[in-house]
Amino acid sequence: MKEWTIMVYMAGDNNLSENMAFSLEGLEISSTDLRRLNQQDQVNLLAYFDSSSLTAPTHYIDYSEAETYRHPIEKNDRIHKSVEAETHFTSQEDSASAYSILNFVHWCLKKRKRTAKNYALIFSAHSFGFHGTSFLRDETSGSFMTLSTFRKTLEQINSQYLEPQEKIAILGFDSCVMSMLEVGYELRDVAQTLVASEGSLPNSGWSYAPMLKEFVASFSKEQRESQMPILPTAEYVKAAARGFVKAFITQYKNLAIGGRSVDIASWDLAKIDPVAENLNDLAKELNKHLYLVEKINAGELTDRDIAVYQELKKIILQSHFEAQTYMREQCIDLKDFCQRLIIECKYMENTENARFFKAIAEKSKDVIKAIDDCVLKCGYSGEEYQFSNGISLYFPWTYVTYYLTQDKYQRLIFNQGKDDDGSYNEDVNNPKGVGKDWNKFLENYVTQVTVRKLRKNAKGQTSMLDDFSKKSVLWNQQNPLWNKDNPHWNKDNPHWNKDNPHWNKDNPHWNKGEIGEYLFYFGRFKNFQMHWEINGYTDEVKFDDTKE
Repeated sequence: MKEWTIMVYMAGDNNLSENMAFSLEGLEISSTDLRRLNQQDQVNLLAYFDSSSLTAPTHYIDYSEAETYRHPIEKNDRIHKSVEAETHFTSQEDSASAYSILNFVHWCLKKRKRTAKNYALIFSAHSFGFHGTSFLRDETSGSFMTLSTFRKTLEQINSQYLEPQEKIAILGFDSCVMSMLEVGYELRDVAQTLVASEGSLPNSGWSYAPMLKEFVASFSKEQRESQMPILPTAEYVKAAARGFVKAFITQYKNLAIGGRSVDIASWDLAKIDPVAENLNDLAKELNKHLYLVEKINAGELTDRDIAVYQELKKIILQSHFEAQTYMREQCIDLKDFCQRLIIECKYMENTENARFFKAIAEKSKDVIKAIDDCVLKCGYSGEEYQFSNGISLYFPWTYVTYYLTQDKYQRLIFNQGKDDDGSYNEDVNNPKGVGKDWNKFLENYVTQVTVRKLRKNAKGQTSMLDDFSKKSVLWNQQNPLWNKDNPHWNKDNPHWNKDNPHWNKDNPHWNKGEIGEYLFYFGRFKNFQMHWEINGYTDEVKFDDTKE
């Protein structure tokens, strides 16, 4: 039995089609290189390709032997099928369908019998983080796959095609902004490691020929030259995941001079829970000083509460502004943000409220430690992503942005969690997930920190925001102005309703290929000190809060 079976799923029925055709050539070169290095006996290499051509059928391709085997899809390949597929066959698949993924894996492992000790499943496609509105986008069918459907599909692959208790060894995303905490948390039970980018990738995607050559060499060389016994399976997989990162950065660092910035990281998904849990603790600490409604209502608000609140707003804003960002400024690198928080909180050391900010700094350090334990390798090339550390997090700037993504965000396992019986919680009004306090922080942030308060209304009256001793019309969640049940902001209100033509996701003004296009206008523009000759591995750099 071979060491690895690598399955590459290319959802190319979109503007990536031509680039993926070149990637197929890269896979062909990879198989030739492996034979030349006498490493063909270590790797099975297979691909799925659904192109944008109206005449070309979807293909399964097997590069595992000397002669590449190309197989246009046939009706009997559809072991898993929908009711529609039962009655109507077309040679062009919907690449955003769970059935297409399942059938491809079945073909690889059952029909071609390409079983191995470890499995890598790589998805080359469009994606947009947790949004899901462009993941595996298929233009012919007009469909995409949600993150929850994707998780369920991988769960079925593990249970039906792998050995009991076995998981996909490496889950790779040759796509944009998938190295998010929320994404990794959703998928933490279906794979051992994850390889993905926090930022955007070029349309050319992963360069498979040099990457797979470097990948195989990285783990095989380690085993050949080591005087120690062969690595345990878990460590062996981690070494291989690191190999993908090194190979990617080695390939792309030479392109930095052309203005292309990239990042990539590999995670140990078994270590993702502590990251989420420590983030939750940090969010609780922040909310404690940002959400003052209960103290206001009880008449217990003190001058110290107001002072900490005002200083904390400045610290969070500055930290958010300086942090590495992605997804059109709506995601931050979590470690970089925590590092910024620590630096900003140090300026409060000699004040009478120092203990509050010290507690925030300590919580931030706990998050950083958990990230360092989880991230196996993180690399970057180019100035745009030079502060990447491997795990990003949703952190919008405005209420409008948060509102337009709220429904999808609050349905993630990160926020929803599970019920007592282990099933996934479906009650959006009763979140049980580890990220619910971060979601609460986001609500506080976009309604209290970044919003610009009213000065005077049409009658010349000043805003009640200026008087913390009164029930603030803006901060109070029970107040109709900002209440989710208030008609002005209500999802059922025609002005903001998703079915209203002006704000409809299908309206050209807001939808330019991806739901996130509008986010560009609600963020900030990057303003780095420019230095093109930048590349490296941030996991090799220790954070020092004494230097700034």
